[in-house]
Amino acid sequence: DEGSRRLQEGSVQEAVATYRRALSHVWALYRCPRGAAASAGAAAVGAAIDLNLALCHVKLEEWDAARRCATRALNVAPDSAKGLYRRGLACLQLGLLDAAEDDLAAASKLEPAALEIRQRLEEAR
Repeated sequence: DEGSRRLQEGSVQEAVATYRRALSHVWALYRCPRGAAASAGAAAVGAAIDLNLALCHVKLEEWDAARRCATRALNVAPDSAKGLYRRGLACLQLGLLDAAEDDLAAASKLEPAALEIRQRLEEAR
């Protein structure tokens, strides 16, 4: 997709703009209460877009925005290792060490072979 292409090219700000436009198309359904049948597909798409936005914000070192996007994605997909890692990394950078440790420990359980997650978890401890 266009956002991923922009991100791979290193145009992170342009990727953010692309992902925000995409998110605006599913926002109302994505933010519906859980369990609403009509919103299931939009929720999955919205969560994927928010995970990509969280990655962009991590790359830009925009920690509050990264945390916010990852949290929205985790509301839909609570077992997302990417979401937990990105929110944990943001919390680590914001000095929220207990929250960082919780998220990074959960991500490490889901992805035990991921060295980067384990290293960040040690930093949080």
